[in-house]
Amino acid sequence: MTSATLEQRLARLVEGVSGHVVPPGHHPFLAGLAQQRARSCGLPSPEAYVAALERGALPGEWRELLPRITVKESYLFRTPQHFEAISRLIVPELVQRRAATRRLRAWSAGCARGEEPATLAMVLAEHPALAGWDWRITATDIDPEAIAAAQRGVFNERAVAQVPAALRQRYLVSHAEGWQLASSLQQRIEYAVLNLMDEPLHLDAAPFDLILLRNVLIYFHPASQRRVASTCLLYTSPSPRDS
Repeated sequence: MTSATLEQRLARLVEGVSGHVVPPGHHPFLAGLAQQRARSCGLPSPEAYVAALERGALPGEWRELLPRITVKESYLFRTPQHFEAISRLIVPELVQRRAATRRLRAWSAGCARGEEPATLAMVLAEHPALAGWDWRITATDIDPEAIAAAQRGVFNERAVAQVPAALRQRYLVSHAEGWQLASSLQQRIEYAVLNLMDEPLHLDAAPFDLILLRNVLIYFHPASQRRVASTCLLYTSPSPRDS
């Protein structure tokens, strides 16, 4: 049996820490990244760098390494059929369940630079049944740089290309770098850095009525998908029928 290459070892480490699967086609990128990070950490070689990660000798390094690996490119109204289902099927049911409190909490669990929570905010703001409700969104991502960008709420032209014209007019404001989410929506979103593979998760806004996981779980293996989904279920609101 042949020993694992440096790239395979690093890919396994990345998946174990973050759940994120680095496909074999991207392994050459990992080799170059290991060389860069070895120099930054003052280590003599990529091999020494990966070995140090394996020993747990670089605990703070993951905050530097993972943002360079995880996918951050997205756009508003990605997979629009999902948001249509939320508006047409899920929100009416949640309105019935939460009629007594008129309070709704949602979680975008892999928010990248804020495209998914911005889209969800538009969908919720547009729903007539939620008029006057206290609804809020928690948006999390493993990448601190992505969270910082999401907090700005600024998107380039490509990111907003799929936003319907009427919604763009109502909820996006022209900005020197493209478009900025209206403050009326941005103030309903709270952002935090979070690794979904950490247990327990620290989520001040829990429990949630709605959790969006697709845009992060598509990068995980099935076993990690099941683990994360099971963990996230612990942070959902029970139905009044269940309480």
